[in-house]
Amino acid sequence: MKLSGVDYFEIDGLCTLQLSRIAFPELPCRRLSSLCEYFDVDVNNYHTAADDSLATAKVLKVLLDELGELNEVQSHSCSVSNNGADRIEFNRDKSNLKQQHELNKLSRIIKNRPDFETQSSYNVSEYLNLLDRILEDRIVTDEEAQLIKGYADDFNISSLTLSKIHEEYFRRLCSFYLEDEVISEAESIDLSLVSKLLGLDETTCDLILRLELGQNKNGNSRSDKKANPYEGKSVCFTGALVGVLKGDKIDREKAHELALSRGLIIKKGVSSKLDILVVADPNTSSGKAKKARSLSIPIVAEIVFWNSIGVVID
Repeated sequence: MKLSGVDYFEIDGLCTLQLSRIAFPELPCRRLSSLCEYFDVDVNNYHTAADDSLATAKVLKVLLDELGELNEVQSHSCSVSNNGADRIEFNRDKSNLKQQHELNKLSRIIKNRPDFETQSSYNVSEYLNLLDRILEDRIVTDEEAQLIKGYADDFNISSLTLSKIHEEYFRRLCSFYLEDEVISEAESIDLSLVSKLLGLDETTCDLILRLELGQNKNGNSRSDKKANPYEGKSVCFTGALVGVLKGDKIDREKAHELALSRGLIIKKGVSSKLDILVVADPNTSSGKAKKARSLSIPIVAEIVFWNSIGVVID
């Protein structure tokens, strides 16, 4: 820098080395190349100024995402001696980071269905399985909403029938959560979210839950234990987890331990060989989530994952 005429330079910034120690204390090596490999960050040429800078920026973004620091990012002020060099400032608009998912997409589809129904041969189980796949990440995209609409159109399913099937889906989820005879706080929050995604009104859902509670108290629970659908599959976790198990927050190490004990294969990064990515926030913009979406890798909400592999969280 002195050769370039820069005698004085001060900057307040972030150190990816220090951040990696906080976010991933278990990493054996923290060289830029090792971090890029760990986070699946593509680098064209190591040890070139442009590519190393770009790689560092990508690693920094992943680390901030992992630490839950997805807030507005502003450029740091710096003092540089007047050598005629231009300074470029990069700002990220907080509003562009917030992804607002709509909860009423399926509700609109139900309301727009005809009230009458012609004779059709739809398969309820097939439709429930479709809902299961769509709600796996607790988000209904426009494309997924169109899948529902297309299915209803193909089989001439009425508004009333569609609502009843959605109620049955909600009932089965309630029954599944009541296998341990308790609805935890996390499960209660999830039930509320799912009811909105299904387009069901609060009164109906409260009634369904009360009926299932009554069935459970009478020893007439209709739910069956399901086999672990992810056994033998590879899984990667991204972002700060929110699950609590026996009073202790589930950290990344504990998550790996639980997944391994249920027959899953742990992956550190996202690649075409990954089977599922588990997220606490379905709207996450982490590097792993973006890459999973680009590779069409299923993204599974954390609470769905724990329940699917038989881990009962608080």
